[in-house]
Amino acid sequence: MKKYILKAMIIFFPCWLLAQASTPIDLPKVQPIKKQRHVQIRKEDPSDLPRNDIMPLDPSMTATPGTPRPAPPETPAPPRIPRAHSYYTGLEYSPFDFVIPNKLGLFFGWQRELHNSYEIEYLRGSVGLPGPLEKFGAVTEDRLTFVRRNYWTTSSFNFFYGLHFNRFEAHVGSAILNRATGGQSIDLLALETLGATIGLGNRWVIADRFCLGFDWLTYAQPLIVTRSQSDLLNGTNSSSDASDLESGFKYVKYFPRFSFLKFQLGFQF
Repeated sequence: MKKYILKAMIIFFPCWLLAQASTPIDLPKVQPIKKQRHVQIRKEDPSDLPRNDIMPLDPSMTATPGTPRPAPPETPAPPRIPRAHSYYTGLEYSPFDFVIPNKLGLFFGWQRELHNSYEIEYLRGSVGLPGPLEKFGAVTEDRLTFVRRNYWTTSSFNFFYGLHFNRFEAHVGSAILNRATGGQSIDLLALETLGATIGLGNRWVIADRFCLGFDWLTYAQPLIVTRSQSDLLNGTNSSSDASDLESGFKYVKYFPRFSFLKFQLGFQF
């Protein structure tokens, strides 16, 4: 009997193991692993931090409560254009002026608004021997000009235009005429004209007081002859000579006047 039971167990046990292996086993569900985003934390480099010897701290940040803040350092004000509703005056010098160079004169202006001003100037130049030697002859030129200056925004650069009155005189002194004809001094030409003036320049005010200006280019064109007199033309007896003199005088009457680098220095009040 024991022999049959042992055989049965030997046959039944392998079959039971096969049956258990074929039965599905319920395993727990595994959640998918989400991909995590890695954030890289940058470490501060000590060399990137401001140092006191490179970027000094503001004294107002480290001051103790109740301590007044130190006043900021004063910096000189940059040059600017004349202020509105002000006046300015001074001297001027025109080294390159046609017909007579090295003219000296005065100017007076009114800054009506920030972008425009009105100005009157007087210039005079002479070519001849000074003092007692003036009796040998001289050529003089006087110019009175009234212009309006228009400034570009807040810039010192300006464009000006207006009218001028010009007087030109050339005469031969008595020292020459006495030896030649026994006469006195005569006017070769006395000429007065009215015309238009345009130009470009810059004008600055320094320290809210001193006025500095340069007129880089000025063009003055005579338009109307108000007076023309010539003793030489009236005294000639030759019609051809009179015609030649008249042509030359007409050229002088309407020839344009140019000036370059006219310098102005004055003060504002």
